[in-house]
Amino acid sequence: MGVQKAALLFSLFFFSAAEDCFHCTGDDYRGKISITESGYTCQRWDSQTPHKHEFIPSAFPVKFLEENYCRNPDRLHMPWCYTTNPSKRWEFCSVPRCTTEPPTVVPELTCFTGEGRSYRGTISVTKSGKTCQKWTSQTPHKHGRTPENNQCKGLEENYCRNPDDENAPWCYTTDPETRWEFCNVPSCGDQPQPGPNWTAEDCMHCTGDDYKGKISITESGYTCQRWISQTPHKHDFVLSILPVKHLEENYCRNPDGQPRPWCYTTDPSKRWEHCSIPQCTTTPPTTVPEFTCITGEGRSYRGTISVTKSGKTCQKWTSQTPHKHSRTPENYLCKGLEENYCRNTDNEKAPWCYTTDPETRWEYCNVPNCEDPSRPDCMHCNGEDYRGKISITESGYTCQRWDSQTPHKHDFVLSILPVKHLEENYCRNPDGSPRPWCYTTNPSKSWEYCSIPRCTTTPPTIVPELTCTTKDGGSYRGTISVTKSGKTCQKWTSQTPHNHDRTQQNYPCKGLDENYCRNPDNVQAPWCYTTDPETRWEYCNVPNCGDQPQSEIRVPESGGRDERHTIHVA
Repeated sequence: MGVQKAALLFSLFFFSAAEDCFHCTGDDYRGKISITESGYTCQRWDSQTPHKHEFIPSAFPVKFLEENYCRNPDRLHMPWCYTTNPSKRWEFCSVPRCTTEPPTVVPELTCFTGEGRSYRGTISVTKSGKTCQKWTSQTPHKHGRTPENNQCKGLEENYCRNPDDENAPWCYTTDPETRWEFCNVPSCGDQPQPGPNWTAEDCMHCTGDDYKGKISITESGYTCQRWISQTPHKHDFVLSILPVKHLEENYCRNPDGQPRPWCYTTDPSKRWEHCSIPQCTTTPPTTVPEFTCITGEGRSYRGTISVTKSGKTCQKWTSQTPHKHSRTPENYLCKGLEENYCRNTDNEKAPWCYTTDPETRWEYCNVPNCEDPSRPDCMHCNGEDYRGKISITESGYTCQRWDSQTPHKHDFVLSILPVKHLEENYCRNPDGSPRPWCYTTNPSKSWEYCSIPRCTTTPPTIVPELTCTTKDGGSYRGTISVTKSGKTCQKWTSQTPHNHDRTQQNYPCKGLDENYCRNPDNVQAPWCYTTDPETRWEYCNVPNCGDQPQSEIRVPESGGRDERHTIHVA
């Protein structure tokens, strides 16, 4: 059969079986393609004509050497076959690569089981201490074990691997006199290789601050120096001085808030290195709640303050501008490095952040202390009855006194609103906003919400949830859902036809169920947005519990602070 004709037949076959593809190097390929990339027909595996070979189906039952189908029984970089052409012994097959993710047979371990083919750790030193050559390099040793030829084998950098069924992970070395050697990779079994009684369950949570395992080999394969020893490296991490850090034997530890456990090495030319300890797959233990105030050094603070004590805005932890740093979410797991919020990643005396001021690398933040006796516990609903003494906004700005008009002029005056408890510069909610707020002492920041935790107890019931209105109808919980002019109300959870911020999330405890008429923001009667695109909102025809008529005032359009210059007195 001519090559061109064979290629045509292959093309027709391919388009009729597009799902016939292979992952990685095709070791597990079980398809039925039987034509090589040049168009030769494959020789049957159970035949010795025209080419004699050792890959007999009965001798390799797990290799699925069926018919004359392309296979990869010897872990080349893709499926192949012997050909029926006497002048062409063998050739790779033109089997397409699958576009889907390869199946995960075993996890990519940082220790090894069996022959260590699934080892994906970062050890890059051989058992004799020689540095590994990069798999992408051909110097000093030329080889065919490249990432292109051995896909899905984890041939990254110069890490020890087993791409070709040796009896353990290995690498080519950078020593021209030594082509390759096995590596000192810990076994996942119960063998005392990294440390006595080490097992595969020896793992760490987060940055491994509380790691108490027995691994004692670094990520490049160096043996750890004992903590009680000052040879070959002198250091200050002494068990008698730091008894809570568990500096036992030569086990990897994290006594100083590093991204992960480490140790000094027994190699005089390598002072220290991180250890290759796998992350636990279980949930980290919760030792303390993630506070919005600080206790001790504030390591568990998870609030949203993002301004330093001097008023500088914090730089995002994911950003390297204007200040380059290593305190990234990837390096410091479980430290809450979201956005630009103040945190204490590394055992400083209080939460801090890098600043957006190029002249100021970092500063501490003005985070409230949980142990302050004047600090209130929490707020219910949207905090309209909040009478606590927090006076810092959610970004860390200090609040302006309510009896002051500097730096911001406003209408929220204690003498006009005596029932709103506008005392000192404490956060308050005098206008039915989603939560307490205050004007700030920063001239460029008019106002901001305060970061006050929600109470976990049931809100106090001041008045029953009525089916008629008293005063402004704030406690009305009836089911009327039609306005005075007869228009149907829009659901509070809907943004069609009118966009708005009167949602259950923004206005908790206001009874914003279905499309029932309500008064979530202290206007003078229950109302709703309508389903008429031409009419944004209207008051509802809710019966009054007494005989007093209801007056009308304008409902704010969006609830933004800038639209609340008019005071609504209940």
